[in-house]
Amino acid sequence: MKGDKQRSISLKAYWADKKRSKAQREINILIARKMGLNMKGSKRTAESIEKLRQTKLNEKNPMWKGENVQYTALHGWIRSRKSKPEFCEECKSRPPRDLANISGEYKRNIDDFKWLCRKCHMLSDGRYYPAIRNLVERKKRKKIYGGIKI
Repeated sequence: MKGDKQRSISLKAYWADKKRSKAQREINILIARKMGLNMKGSKRTAESIEKLRQTKLNEKNPMWKGENVQYTALHGWIRSRKSKPEFCEECKSRPPRDLANISGEYKRNIDDFKWLCRKCHMLSDGRYYPAIRNLVERKKRKKIYGGIKI
């Protein structure tokens, strides 16, 4: 008996919530219409898209970090603004793969970056010869131990 009474109360509460949610849904629809969400699916003009884009560019963007930007984000920012040449800016023979920082200070200065091929980038950073030396040593070890990977 006692369980049936609790069950009937919970069913009443369930249906009361259902009624409330239906009313709430109707209110939400009215609010959405007032907010202009009934424009969903309509196309914006190129002019209005550009105007919206300009309102959030660079310093106007709330996520803008200025000079406190991190490595990956800075490279992405430079990549979008510095056009990629057909050949490496250093050797002018291979296509560029990397954006290399010239001064070592990661600032938002497009002129402080170069498009370089991998070899020129590693040479400018001083990583080329150690990498070659490491490769030669690994090949020697492989020969000594009969092709067994270490």
